[in-house]
Amino acid sequence: MNLREFQLYVPTTLTDLGSRLNNEIHMVLGAGSEIMKELPVAMRKFDLPNIGEELGDAEWFLCNYANLYDIKLPLYVIPTNPGGISSLAEAVGDIMDITKREFAYGKAEYNKQPVTKEIREKLVLEALLNINNIASSFKIKMEDVRDKIKAKLDVRYGKQQGFSAEKALNRDLEAERKALES
Repeated sequence: MNLREFQLYVPTTLTDLGSRLNNEIHMVLGAGSEIMKELPVAMRKFDLPNIGEELGDAEWFLCNYANLYDIKLPLYVIPTNPGGISSLAEAVGDIMDITKREFAYGKAEYNKQPVTKEIREKLVLEALLNINNIASSFKIKMEDVRDKIKAKLDVRYGKQQGFSAEKALNRDLEAERKALES
């Protein structure tokens, strides 16, 4: 699945928290936790299916973030060089900082400038590039990862059923892992 197809798919497994800001907070906190908590654990264990899952989950949050601002992502993001987790954390940290400023101060700024759609798009693409750089360094194909994330979410929610809080909280982790390893 290419990135654009994934972007069109991800809203089907998303809960609506009632406002764009609440949904944005959900997306940046989710991306942050995948990158700063889940991914380093998977990398320390050199668990390739889990590394792919965490990168794919981070893409899920970033694609949903892009959807909040009507940012049309490209079909593919081509890795430029193997990048590290610190570059990815910095890119997502920039997005998180914008959301923090918007939430806490009522004003979204980036480098002391008002945040535009173009700035958000640039930062999302930078984060996605870093995800693809990390994947490339592990010889992980993000197209395959996106298919596996969809398969995992189909196991969790059922095909064509969409998000359910009950199913999100009562997951069959063994079945989800099998979907990721298939």
